[in-house]
Amino acid sequence: MSCADHETIRSLVRQINDAWIKGRVLDLNGFFHEQMVIAAPDMVCRGEGREACVQSYAGFLQSVDDVDCRISDIHADIWGNSAVATSRYLISWTLEGTPHQETGHEILMFQRENDTWLVIWRTLIPSSKNAPG
Repeated sequence: MSCADHETIRSLVRQINDAWIKGRVLDLNGFFHEQMVIAAPDMVCRGEGREACVQSYAGFLQSVDDVDCRISDIHADIWGNSAVATSRYLISWTLEGTPHQETGHEILMFQRENDTWLVIWRTLIPSSKNAPG
């Protein structure tokens, strides 16, 4: 695969995170496959379908305050029309007056359809979580 494909995937990861963190969750429709799945870290709870996945971001933002999320170390592996992107994240938020922070890795799987890369699967692998105070 070309360097351009790798940069495209890394750019998409940045755009997705920028959209939801700025509250533009409806923009996620343009990044997610119709049959996208979000698997919770326990791999038991799942959101299935684009609408449910977009709503999971909206629901999180509606239930918390003071969200900040930073991603780094974005890496893309590409095989034909399939790709996996991994990145590190640091997220903080306030829930019912209590601050929370979590670090870990995000995994996004992409599928290319008609020259457009769409997310088909996502999960987070938290490495640390705390609620200071």
